[in-house]
Amino acid sequence: MGICGRVNLDPSAPTPIDRPLASITITDPRSRDVWQGPGVALASVDEASTAVGPGDRAAVFDGRIDNRDDLRRALGVDDLHRRSTADIALLAFEAWGDDFCDRIIGDYACAIWDGRRRRLVMATDPAALRSLFYWVGPNEIRFANEQRGLWADGDVPRQIDEEDLASWLCLIPRPPQASFFKDIFRVPPGARSIWEANAVRTETWWQPENLPYLNLATEAEYEEAMRAALAEAVACRIGDGERIGSMLSGGLDSSTVTALAARHLAEQGRGLTSFTATPVHKAKVPRGRFADEWDHAAALAAMYPNIDHVRVPNEGETIVDALESREPGMDWPMLNPTNMVWINGIHKACRDRKLNVLLAGSMGNLTMSWTGAELLTQRLKAMDIAGAARVALDQNRHGGMNWATIAANIGDSFLPPPLMKRVRKAFDKSRPDLETYSAIDAEFLMASGLDEHARKVAGNMRNLAVGDSRALRLLALSRSSHRGAMHTGTLRRYGVDQRDPTSDRRVVELSLSIPEHQFQRRGVQRALLRDTMRGLLPEVIRTERRRGLQAADWRHGFDEAMPQLISDVERLRHSPLASRALDLDRMSALLEKWPGPGEDTSVGDHDYKLVIGRAVAVGRFVRRIEGGNA
Repeated sequence: MGICGRVNLDPSAPTPIDRPLASITITDPRSRDVWQGPGVALASVDEASTAVGPGDRAAVFDGRIDNRDDLRRALGVDDLHRRSTADIALLAFEAWGDDFCDRIIGDYACAIWDGRRRRLVMATDPAALRSLFYWVGPNEIRFANEQRGLWADGDVPRQIDEEDLASWLCLIPRPPQASFFKDIFRVPPGARSIWEANAVRTETWWQPENLPYLNLATEAEYEEAMRAALAEAVACRIGDGERIGSMLSGGLDSSTVTALAARHLAEQGRGLTSFTATPVHKAKVPRGRFADEWDHAAALAAMYPNIDHVRVPNEGETIVDALESREPGMDWPMLNPTNMVWINGIHKACRDRKLNVLLAGSMGNLTMSWTGAELLTQRLKAMDIAGAARVALDQNRHGGMNWATIAANIGDSFLPPPLMKRVRKAFDKSRPDLETYSAIDAEFLMASGLDEHARKVAGNMRNLAVGDSRALRLLALSRSSHRGAMHTGTLRRYGVDQRDPTSDRRVVELSLSIPEHQFQRRGVQRALLRDTMRGLLPEVIRTERRRGLQAADWRHGFDEAMPQLISDVERLRHSPLASRALDLDRMSALLEKWPGPGEDTSVGDHDYKLVIGRAVAVGRFVRRIEGGNA
């Protein structure tokens, strides 16, 4: 699925290459477009494309190009709208060399073979929805969108990298080039990896940490800039003739994407199908959360007559059923398997309605609807005591934040972590420890060498970037590298192309360039998006301070799956790697103490939803790679 290729070169061959140097293998039998040169084979599958240029150059491209008009003007090619994506990438490469990837905007992965210089350039955009992996052998390189695409010939090892597995289990940022397998590497999002003289060097071409901050005159100007960027990001993800759906919760992010998509489609006389997952069973929810988002979503659907609003009940699968449905189609463990029940339900509903595209807003919390969470710390670190006092008062009076939480946040800014841990405990504001959400075995963690770092991070990126909003969000975005695997798995399993306007490069860069105080205005978090969408969202959504609770009734499906979960854990004892990586005794003891479904959401949120759910997902991934799930 996507693109794949192989280059095999004899270093003693003359330049330019004038004879075949090795057998050529295409790693996917469904390959639609194939280009072969001496020792080189490139292939595209499904919607990807292949192009050939002068001087023994060729390109394969998987994804979209969203700025064709800009490229047409810059390249001076009038018929660019009729060119394939691979053609455009090759033209950009011929014009700008290795910097071509910085000039293309869209979700993409591509590879360009430059025969004159005997080098391969692989690149991906920053959004991480298209992945590219490679393996380097003696005088050869193989690449593919998926890690499994590299195993087709049997030469590439299929061994899980234990350090990377430990990082995943601890929810800490992984090395950007790491895959889950030894000797298989990943082109990081927003980077290019260049293979030359049988060595690979990776260069990060997207460097948002260096963006200048905007200094606009009024709040309205920031809103206008955000509204324009979001409208463009949504519109470019809606193609002619495509049947469009959207995920629609009761929150700001998916509601914004849905509203803008509905407006754009209405201008073309087209409709939008929006899906809202709802609980089936009653569930108590913590303060500041709400469980059933249907009424909020329905209020939005009522504003736009071209929306067909569909309810998707959170039922039909257990957590194990969801894993069995998804896991074989992915080369990555699933992060939150309890959510896969309702996500699978939406994807099935899309498939049944023959939709091509599903719009989502999963990166909004880190981009357009950032909370402004670091504003108080920024004021304090700048020694702006008066400004910090105003922020704290606004947070208490208008932001619904109590003084204990504000005090704990102030302590985070200055106190060393061990002392801060005790202070938070005193204020009853403790944060989770590593064991709260991870079933990693203690000895396995120590052997990985990650123990100290994992406990410092403890799943909270803020521990690595207190007060630095941009760095914090970039860390969190880097930890979302599994999104490409989810995208590919969804496309394979349901035939649905999931697209996320909130991860559009232009939206991300704009969001990272906006000063923190614009996101938190007068104590109100996410204020910029709330104000940006005034008149476009119903007030019940725009002014809602609570957060929706996805799969609030997950315990009922979990309870139904209990025999399967117990059996899964026992099978993991026969896995050479899973039995070392996971604390199976702890998992078994937790399952024995399962309190039943109940209605209290505080029961089992960590021990079962996180610890057990994620560990079983990892265990199934490990067993499949070992050949044991059957």
